Amino acid sequence: MMEAEPQRRFERVLTGKYNRDERRYSMQEQKRYYNDYTVPPISRDHLNLEETADGRYRQPRPNNLSQNTSTVANFLNVKPSKWSTLSTIFGRATQLLSPGDSIRSRQKDQKRHTEASASRPGPRSSSTPYEEAKLESNELQEIRHRALYLENTVTKLTKDLQKAHEEVAVLTKAVTENETIITRAHATAISTLADNVSRKITDDMIREELNKFLQTDVLSWCADLCTERILDEDAALSKLLQVGLINNSESYLKSAEYLKFTVNTPDGSGPFLLLKAALVHRLCYLYLCDAYFLAEALHMNTNSRSNLYQLEKNFGQTQPNAVIDWRIQTIECLERSVPIMNEYLQREAQRFVENYEFLLSETYDHEAHQDLVQIFASFASLALKLWKTRTNIKWYGLNSFGKRHFQPGDPWIEVKQSLTSRMGGQLNGRPIGLFIHPTITSQSPSKNDKVEEVVWLKALAWVSDKDEPMDREEMAQAY
Repeated sequence: MMEAEPQRRFERVLTGKYNRDERRYSMQEQKRYYNDYTVPPISRDHLNLEETADGRYRQPRPNNLSQNTSTVANFLNVKPSKWSTLSTIFGRATQLLSPGDSIRSRQKDQKRHTEASASRPGPRSSSTPYEEAKLESNELQEIRHRALYLENTVTKLTKDLQKAHEEVAVLTKAVTENETIITRAHATAISTLADNVSRKITDDMIREELNKFLQTDVLSWCADLCTERILDEDAALSKLLQVGLINNSESYLKSAEYLKFTVNTPDGSGPFLLLKAALVHRLCYLYLCDAYFLAEALHMNTNSRSNLYQLEKNFGQTQPNAVIDWRIQTIECLERSVPIMNEYLQREAQRFVENYEFLLSETYDHEAHQDLVQIFASFASLALKLWKTRTNIKWYGLNSFGKRHFQPGDPWIEVKQSLTSRMGGQLNGRPIGLFIHPTITSQSPSKNDKVEEVVWLKALAWVSDKDEPMDREEMAQAY
């Protein structure tokens, strides 16, 4: 048991599990162990000692443990198997007896680890001050570039925003102006609609009734009863120039013959156009000059019509809207007092026939006369309807126009559509020979005392459709 105890202690030393007493025991055991061997005298050559600068000798450090082991084993003449155990014990004991070497070894390992860590890229704290300053300078420069970019972006966005504000201001102004225009147009439309409602007849309805009257009643009667040829052309032309049916201006009379209207046209339409023009102008003269033609039936005063018209004219200078109410009430009063009488219509129809008998054919008889009376009655009734609207009526014959030349697109004068399609621009500036029917307009007083004139019926003008003849030189060049 006593021999086993040292052995266990020695094993604890080898395994590193020992205390202070056991360490002291291990040192004693090592001394005893080494004393068992007879060590021969050792010279400097055997130990392979080196002389240092101060005259001392030292054994060079072996490169590795195997070299040290083999050298000592050879020197001591120890068997390798036994020397293996001995080297193990010696190495462990050296660590125990020389703790400073172990500490220095650990310090060297720590130093190598620190140098290796320094060689690897690490955080900024391991960098040098110069590198840190350079890095901060680069970061500052990058921040400045970023700030400059943001400043430029803000400047650009500010300019875009200012431009957008200017565009919004322009659009707002345009919207305001358009709203004003729309409001004004809406008010005008409402006012016009109210006027039409109060008149119980619209402008379009009036245009339709006028065209229907001219294209049915008047057209058919004139086409059936006009003469084929006027016998006395000079007398007829003189009378027509005198009453103003044919253009009697000096410029027209001096114009080329191919531009003038002839009473007996080659196609035979001359008498028909003259009869229609004479009849329509007579109807407009009787019933559209003023609204008081019914007053002519009042036997107590022969000037009743002209007196009523003069009163309306005087009232209209100060109260244009009030005078319309007065006129409408007066017409209604006359209709109840002196309605349109057949005797009056017969007299006017007979007067027309006497004046333009040279335009009528031999087929004109009593039945034709009654048809003519009915035409007078129809237009008189239509005229009363127009005069009872809240507007003033004006009609314009050929003598009412200063320039008696046709202009395409004229808002008051037109020609036949077939003539416009065939002649086109050749009609521009040609003299007007006569009005087949005149222009009829409506003049309505507005709230701002301005007169708004609306065309109910455009004048239908006759314009020559003949081409300009060539002279002899031009004919010779053509052939």
